[in-house]
Amino acid sequence: MNISKIHPFIRYAHYIPIDRNADYKPTIPYDHRFFYMYEGTAQIWTEEEQYILNKGDVLIIPSGNKYQLLTPQSKAVYIALNFDYTQSNVTLKKPIPPVEFDFFDSHYVLENLEELKVPVFNEVTYIREMKKFSSRLSRIEREYSQKLLYFEDITANILSELLLECLREQQGQKYNGNKEIANIVIGYINENIDKQLSNKIIGKALNLHPNYISKLIKISTGLPLHRYLMRTRVYHSIDLLAEKKHTISEIAQLCGFCDIYHYSKTFKKIMGIPPSKYLSI
Repeated sequence: MNISKIHPFIRYAHYIPIDRNADYKPTIPYDHRFFYMYEGTAQIWTEEEQYILNKGDVLIIPSGNKYQLLTPQSKAVYIALNFDYTQSNVTLKKPIPPVEFDFFDSHYVLENLEELKVPVFNEVTYIREMKKFSSRLSRIEREYSQKLLYFEDITANILSELLLECLREQQGQKYNGNKEIANIVIGYINENIDKQLSNKIIGKALNLHPNYISKLIKISTGLPLHRYLMRTRVYHSIDLLAEKKHTISEIAQLCGFCDIYHYSKTFKKIMGIPPSKYLSI
């Protein structure tokens, strides 16, 4: 998964009030769709599943995937984005409407996520209870409507942040949503950063299986436990370096490194320079 390639381009941003009397046809988009349930409850049909979206829910539909907006029982409003994950088609600025199945031509699909090596959003993505997105998506719609200076860069940065938060949330949902346990484990690591730590040591302290600790950290942070521990120790050491109260040898000990050599080597690997030169840049 190469998420560094994600730098979105928003082609269209708008509110969609769903008309209870309308007859929405199944269509296929040539660029991607981001639907956020801004008000009410409604449903979207895709070939894989029919999704019920409550206020705050998100549905991301990749290009080339058939979908249909279904009429709700009561008032419902989406914030919808037509977008690309990259800037490769920024010259195509006008909205590209979806087409009915009989008129769809796969040659005109704008992005192949497998070729871009960003397969994580290759399938329809459903994220529940993202009410914290509301104000930022409203700002995207406002920026797009007003088209003030730098609006494309501003909206791209906001959407990039939202997509990464969706990824984080999706990973958490895949692991039974054990965010509270992950927070407890991470809290324990930070409180005991001066000690030797491993999945067995943490598991014994928190009464959790060592393998579960490793999987939880990998899903929560994207890093194997050992790499996460090293990164956390180094970042903690930066705070101590800034205080200028301890020698580098003392800081190495306070951050749980076995000796100053191991500390310096790890610090340089993560930060690019040795700790002795960090505060001088």
